[in-house]
Amino acid sequence: MKKQKKTSHTLYAFTVLILGILIIVMSVLLLFHVQTIEVTGNKYINSSEIGESIQKSSKTKNSLYLLGKNLMGKIDYPKAVVSAKIRLKTPWSIRVEVKEKEIMAYAVIDDEYVYFDEEGTVLSKSVVLMEGIPCIEGISANAELYKKLPVKEERLFRNIDTMLKALDEWKIKPDRIVSEGADLTIYIEKVCVTLGSGSMEEKISQLPPILTKLEGKTGTLDLRHYGEATEMITFKEGELPKKEEEKTDKK
Repeated sequence: MKKQKKTSHTLYAFTVLILGILIIVMSVLLLFHVQTIEVTGNKYINSSEIGESIQKSSKTKNSLYLLGKNLMGKIDYPKAVVSAKIRLKTPWSIRVEVKEKEIMAYAVIDDEYVYFDEEGTVLSKSVVLMEGIPCIEGISANAELYKKLPVKEERLFRNIDTMLKALDEWKIKPDRIVSEGADLTIYIEKVCVTLGSGSMEEKISQLPPILTKLEGKTGTLDLRHYGEATEMITFKEGELPKKEEEKTDKK
């Protein structure tokens, strides 16, 4: 009789334990069910795109599960995301802090602003212009998101990156930047500066004192071969590249 009572108590305790565990599990599943995803740190990637990537990477919307999966790097974010941290705001709400790849410049292709990084990889395509990003004229290519722009001269992007860093270092802000193949040309007020495709830091470093002397003048400053085969820099006053002269005549 005592043995039966002991067995009955054990069975009862086991049943209560199982029910307790089930209640806890159900509470966690219901309470930690994600209803809101807040995205911060994104400048050009759409918040909804990041939210969708999180949902597609998981079969459940449990916030604790998503937190763990993100820590293990198992969430497939858009390729322009460098890193992402998920934090719990509430059991049913998460905040995603993202770090995006840096945009180097943009080109206008097929009436869209195509933003790309230092390797020429397209990070964003939009009809909205983002302020403070340099425009590179002369790039014409089929632009696909998260793929490299298929230009003939791949060193073009290395040249642009080196040139922009040098311009920033010397606090020079060109009005226009034009590419032709791998060659780069910048326009500063009425002066056209032809830089060619190499030794960008060295060429840009020569500009500050020269531009001071050329203030108010119009013409072409030729630095294409400076630092490679010659130390000579020439300035042809009153002369601009033919395409620019044609534009000026039309005006």
